[in-house]
Amino acid sequence: GSAQAGLQSALSDIFPVCERLVGRRFFLGLVSHYLKVHPSQSFDIGELGACFPQFLKENALQLNIEELPYLGDVTQLELCWHQVQDQSLESAAVNNLQALSEVDEDQQAAIRFTLSASTRLVNSIYPIFRIWQANQQSATDTDDINVMEGGGAVFIWRDLLFKLRMESVSETVSSWMQALQQNLTLGEIELMHNDNSINQNASDQIEQVLPWLMQQGIIDGFYF
Repeated sequence: GSAQAGLQSALSDIFPVCERLVGRRFFLGLVSHYLKVHPSQSFDIGELGACFPQFLKENALQLNIEELPYLGDVTQLELCWHQVQDQSLESAAVNNLQALSEVDEDQQAAIRFTLSASTRLVNSIYPIFRIWQANQQSATDTDDINVMEGGGAVFIWRDLLFKLRMESVSETVSSWMQALQQNLTLGEIELMHNDNSINQNASDQIEQVLPWLMQQGIIDGFYF
């Protein structure tokens, strides 16, 4: 009926890359199966699609999408894009870099940071960022993508100018983001990165990664 068509249209708007990868007819079939298992419980369209990526991962064989092992992660990326896009602009971060520089050195290890609500981090073993880019209407890269070439972390956020952004980020930035999500203190993060250094020591990372996170509006405050 019209209600079902409306839900299908809403999910098509959230997951256009998924639809393009499998074709419209097949996508509508996936959505139909999904809505039987996860019927709409809310007027919030974002909530409607919240379980779709996991549904694809858990039911790949039954849904005949096992030859697209990256599909669940790509749809997770699309869901996160939609969630950040849907965030109120008032939640965008305020730059506190100057205030941070004024904290006494003996207090710095106790600092904890707060992340902007308009941030998402997606990790995948597949090159989901390239797949997402290649399936945009404005895409110009026609090179074939080897889905087994390896993945990494993709970050989605609104910067201080409220611009919605998505970028593939380094393992170092990804590690920092995960530590911040765990609400670790700056001292704990430094100790962790000294123990598990990737390419540089923790002090160098603090000088490079932390200012970038704050300048981009990803960190929107700190406290003790």
